[in-house]
Amino acid sequence: MSTTEPRLPVVLIPQFPTQMGDCGPERRPLDLTDAERYGRLVEVLTPEAKPWDPTVADELDAAMQETSGDDWLLCLGNPTLIAVAAGAFALMHGRLNVLQFQSRQGRYEAVRFEFDEDGTRVERLTID
Repeated sequence: MSTTEPRLPVVLIPQFPTQMGDCGPERRPLDLTDAERYGRLVEVLTPEAKPWDPTVADELDAAMQETSGDDWLLCLGNPTLIAVAAGAFALMHGRLNVLQFQSRQGRYEAVRFEFDEDGTRVERLTID
C-alpha cells in the first residue's frame, strides 16, 4: 500500500528583485523567512525576465499549471510581471491568495480574493 504525503502549499515569487551592484545586477538582500510560514518559496522567473519577452508568458503559464488554489503569490519583482502572474493565478483558481508585508508587525499577512458571478470578496487570513 502506498501512502502519499499531502502537498505543501507553495509561495510563488514572480521575480526576485535585483539592484545594480559593482559587477551588474545583484539579488536584493531580502529576508523572506516569515513568508515560509505559508509554504515553500518558488521563484518563477529569472531576474533578467522582461514583460515584452514572449517566452515569459510561457514560463508563467507553466508555473501556474503546477499551482493549487491553496498556494500563495508573494508580490516581488517587475510590477507588470506580478500583475500577469496574479491574473493567471486568478483565472486558473477563481481566487487570488496574496502575501502582503506588514512592516509594523514585521511579518506577512495573508489576503484572499475570491472571484465569482456574485463579484469579488476579500478575506484577511491569519496563519501563525
